Amino acid sequence: MKNNISSLSEFKGIKNFNNLDGLRGLAIFAVIFHHVPESDYAFLDILQANGRYGVSLFFVISGFLISSLLLREKEKKGTIQLKKFYIRRGLRLYPLYYAVLILYCVLIFGLNQYSPENQQLFREKLPSYVFYYSNVLVTATIGPFFFAWSLAVEEQFYLVYAVLSKFIKENLIFMLCLFLLISKLVIIEILGYEITEHLSIRVALSYSEAILMGVILALFMQKPSSAFIYKLNHKAIFLSAGIILFALLTAVDITQKTSVTATAAYLLMTAMVMGAVLINPVTIIGGNFMSYIGKISYGIYLLHMLVINACKKITIFESNALALFVIASILTIIIAAACFHFYEKPILTYKQKFS
Repeated sequence: MKNNISSLSEFKGIKNFNNLDGLRGLAIFAVIFHHVPESDYAFLDILQANGRYGVSLFFVISGFLISSLLLREKEKKGTIQLKKFYIRRGLRLYPLYYAVLILYCVLIFGLNQYSPENQQLFREKLPSYVFYYSNVLVTATIGPFFFAWSLAVEEQFYLVYAVLSKFIKENLIFMLCLFLLISKLVIIEILGYEITEHLSIRVALSYSEAILMGVILALFMQKPSSAFIYKLNHKAIFLSAGIILFALLTAVDITQKTSVTATAAYLLMTAMVMGAVLINPVTIIGGNFMSYIGKISYGIYLLHMLVINACKKITIFESNALALFVIASILTIIIAAACFHFYEKPILTYKQKFS
């Protein structure tokens, strides 16, 4: 990307968004920092707790990219080839996901790792991991392999949104996303309804607002009537949103993923994504290192808890969360890089047949 994008036609011609890979890199570091033991530094407490929202940044990026790709395919070919889309997603996601899930099975059932309670919980939740529905369980965020809840959210999004994109007009999808955003916020924040009360409610509200915001952004940027956004100061938008988001995550412990405060965080992430795709690569996120971290972030996400749990057994890390964060990050990056180059990448070559 040599120049800032200043028109819709230029935007449609861009195939790779290096800055988004860099944002993925920031997101995965936030997640790792959240999952290491609590830091002894009081000023980092809130930021570490809010590291969980690194997943939300992944969601915004996924919603934006998938929606943009499907919009471009529909515009170019007049339709969306669902079979090929699902095959591409499957080749990208399933091989490493199920390999890591099998590794957890070996550790738990074969090597008797984790506590008896966690072993039982894993056994009960295993079907939900296999079929991507752990996000609707009351126990979604606990136990071994707990992080699969977010992958289930994304998988469900891919399954549903591709069909909607094929058969429903973009304006209707745009309005539907807005309705879902507002209604979930009203039901939970204003009416005070607890998602955990009934399975039917958990299923109905299992979608992520952050993903929907990414979708809305993609739809909005493709509208000819939205040409004005290409004339804005995208660098200022990106930097301002980033600074405000960092201040928010450092100052306010956002305990509820569906709340006014969380929605503000998602909006700031969405603004960052918009700015990131329309400006020159930003060194801190668009440079070679962070772009590479973003490219292998899927593997890092799947493997990071195994590395963290292994490192926690080393005495020197028991009381030093920052040291554990650094070492776990380095080791996870090395392992994920090896997995990417020697396992994922050969499989991904088959995606070209279905592009």
